[in-house]
Order: sequence, then C-alpha cells, then structure tokens
Amino acid sequence: MDKAENSGIPPVQYTRMFVRIVGLVLLIEQLLIGLPSRPTPASACIKNAPLEPGAITGKVDLQGRTNEQGAIVFISPGGTAGYLSTSDSSGNYTISNVPPGTYDVSIEMTLYLGASKSDVVVSAGETTTLNPVRLLGGDCNDDDIVGTLDATIVGAAFGSVDGDANWNPQADINADGRVNILDTGILGGNWNKSSPVPWPWGTLYFP
Repeated sequence: MDKAENSGIPPVQYTRMFVRIVGLVLLIEQLLIGLPSRPTPASACIKNAPLEPGAITGKVDLQGRTNEQGAIVFISPGGTAGYLSTSDSSGNYTISNVPPGTYDVSIEMTLYLGASKSDVVVSAGETTTLNPVRLLGGDCNDDDIVGTLDATIVGAAFGSVDGDANWNPQADINADGRVNILDTGILGGNWNKSSPVPWPWGTLYFP
C-alpha cells in the first residue's frame, strides 16, 4: 500500500497537491530572481570610480638656441609607456592624461645633456607645472658627457656650413647651419659636465 492510501487521500488528489507545491516553489524562485537588487550606496560608487587623469606641463631651454623645439619629455616608472611630449618652438611642453601618482620626469635632446626630476606628484584632475630647466649643449656623440670625443667632432667640422664636404650636423650644437666659435664656446663651457643636468625646484632665469 502506498503513501496516498495510508493517508486516506485519493491518489489523484495527492498528485495534484504535489504539483501545486512544486508550482508554488517555482513561483517563489521567480519572484526572488525578479526582485530589484539593493542599490549601491553613493559613497561606494564614488570610492570605486576611476580617478580623473592629470597633466604635467613646463618649459625647457636649449642652450645657445632661439628655437627650443624637439626636446622629448617623458615620465617613468614602468607601466607609463606612451606618456611623453615634445617641446614646441618656445620650449613649452605638456604631457596629458597622466594617471594620478608620483613620477620621475626626464628631458632628452640630441647634442644636449639631459635633465631629470624625481618625486613629481600628479593629482586627479589637476595640472602639475614644473619649473623651467636649461639643457646644456656639447654632447655631440650622445654619451651623456661633454669631453674629448665631442671636441673631436666639432673640430673636424669647424668652419663648415651645411653642404660642405666636412659638414657634420652633430657638430652644429646651436643648430644655426654652421660650425663656428659659438659651438666651440658652448662645448668648452660645459667641459666634463654630464647628464643629468641640475633641475632646480625654484624659478630659474635664463640670460
């Protein structure tokens, strides 16, 4: 004798009751799934929202030149590849869309000793303005020091202009199209100096 017979409930009615119970359970599950989720507090949304990027701006002076264009400005540490800028003819540069954080900023230019500044802080949504820096000329072979090898390059091209047989653009430090006493003066004034050149935190006057 089965369970329905022992309970005194006809088998058909017992089956109907079972089906109704199962249907009720399924209905409750559907209602629970369809309930709207509990809203996230506004404070949590703000906390988890990505921080707005900032920017770094400043000015570079290329010793002996009137056109300051071409200096490359970039930031480190690793993971920030692509965050760089190039100075315009007035020496101004801006690195945009920089994630908030603390960085080292470096400036490089062919024929010049580079500069570097540490602990530059970029805040969310703000622009960090760096003090101007002067790059010193004379690094003709790009080995980060002004010395005998650079003097040899300038000496071999001395007195030449663009188009001459002994013309060498690596010797034209001030980029005026000729190698003369102006280039040797820059080189001699920076003799034995090396990268990175000083980058003061205070205001710097360029004579």
